[in-house]
Amino acid sequence: MTPIAPNKQFFAKGVYDLKPEVRAQWVEERLAYIKNTIDYANQNNIPLINVYEKSLAPNGDGDLKYISKTDYIHPSTAGIDLMSKTIADFIFTNKIFPE
Repeated sequence: MTPIAPNKQFFAKGVYDLKPEVRAQWVEERLAYIKNTIDYANQNNIPLINVYEKSLAPNGDGDLKYISKTDYIHPSTAGIDLMSKTIADFIFTNKIFPE
């Protein structure tokens, strides 16, 4: 499963005092891990629950409604709901549990 998409402007704000370019660099590092996970799963036919793509805003950045305003790292209540629904939909669609 991929995590909620990070937001380049706000990632870890209030937790770490970072210059904007450093904050953007940290996000890019995390995005590289996420995208490599997606690519690896796709190339190796590994099932993937892709919350990352579902949590992107129209501009391609992490949608702030899914990110906690406390630390801008962890999911918000809406983010937890999105993760839960995405997991449940994956389980249902792929018939993970027998009926």
